[in-house]
Amino acid sequence: MITVCAPSRTPEAGYPERMAQNGVHPSATSSASPSRNGTDEGELPLAGGGTAGAAGSASEFAELANHAALADLPEFAETARSLAQRGGDILMDRFHSTVEITFKGQNAADPVTEVDHAIEDMIREEVHRRYPQHGVLGEERANGGPAAADFVWVIDPLDGTSNFINGIGLFACSIGLLHRGRPVAGALWLPTNRFLTPGVYHAQAGSGLLFDGEAVET
Repeated sequence: MITVCAPSRTPEAGYPERMAQNGVHPSATSSASPSRNGTDEGELPLAGGGTAGAAGSASEFAELANHAALADLPEFAETARSLAQRGGDILMDRFHSTVEITFKGQNAADPVTEVDHAIEDMIREEVHRRYPQHGVLGEERANGGPAAADFVWVIDPLDGTSNFINGIGLFACSIGLLHRGRPVAGALWLPTNRFLTPGVYHAQAGSGLLFDGEAVET
């Protein structure tokens, strides 16, 4: 499972360089050098002062969504939703079928299937085709796209591989989008929900949670 978190405010030595190698903009981790607008490097200013981060309040996320760099966020969020749905369609088609299984390194408890690879390859190809300036950080393949990309897509094509292999219907296709290290959109396809139907939970900064386009009441 991929968990997206805001970077530490006191990053360890060499951390920005490693983040850059993983396709995350190095400025997302900087806390030492204030920028010209008085905020830390890589942080997004709020209209009323302060900055927006991944763990901010609802109002901060609303300000984040209105930042000029995120003008295309609704399109990106819809892309994440549609790609998660396409990944889910592949999972449903291959569930209970015979799949080729390998293991990551020497770890027999960490299986990967041809389905993992097929879905990640599909998502990567679509992201690179639509947004060549974006980076991609995946579960199964090498990182792709520009090393210092502002936007990075984080992919777990099959979260719950062991369940999938063993015919247990608890697994997911997960896609997140980071802007300079901060999550701004996400989509999670699941084989069931509270109404026992498959579909995609999805959201973007400044908006509520949706399931297949319908608001989820909490």
